[in-house]
Amino acid sequence: MPRISTIAIILLSFFGLVAAIKSASPLTNRKLETLKFILSANGLPPGNFVVQGNWDYAQLNSPWQLKPPKTHPLAFVLPRDEGEVMATVHWARKLGIRVVAKGGGHSFEKYSYGDSSSLVIDLRLINGIAVNSTQGLQQLGLEF
Repeated sequence: MPRISTIAIILLSFFGLVAAIKSASPLTNRKLETLKFILSANGLPPGNFVVQGNWDYAQLNSPWQLKPPKTHPLAFVLPRDEGEVMATVHWARKLGIRVVAKGGGHSFEKYSYGDSSSLVIDLRLINGIAVNSTQGLQQLGLEF
């Protein structure tokens, strides 16, 4: 049996991604564009809303292990603070888009990536520490 070349594997992977991109319905695409517009109007940088087909999508969707389930979420949002997280959850819920939170990559099986109908809120940019010495309170970001 002939060996499959590296180029053939790359092409098959590419066409699998293209099929996943095309599988999103026009209604879902409109919802994502609406969500992106609302979040951008509220200060989320355009590069922090990554949809399938963007160059950064492959980086954000890369797994730790070599044989993960084939999961291609609708998009990734990278909020910078809790206000952006709250706005994303609020508007995604209003638009009927399922939300999954991804923290420090704790899910070996990619459960934090949801499925092809999920919007992943990637929390990697929330990593600060705030101390209020008068009240004795500490607030830690989601990654530390």
